[in-house]
Amino acid sequence: MCVPESALYFYEKQLENEDKAYKAGFDSYEEYQDAIKDRIENERYDRLKDRRGE
Repeated sequence: MCVPESALYFYEKQLENEDKAYKAGFDSYEEYQDAIKDRIENERYDRLKDRRGE
């Protein structure tokens, strides 16, 4: 059975992403991405809050 290289690339990328998330303590890559987005938003909010002097 012949598998296109592009399919293998995406499968390997998915495995790498899942491994990265697992090593960071998450159950899935989606949870890992959501946590990163939340952290970025929290940091933005903190910077805005500091600028306003609150």
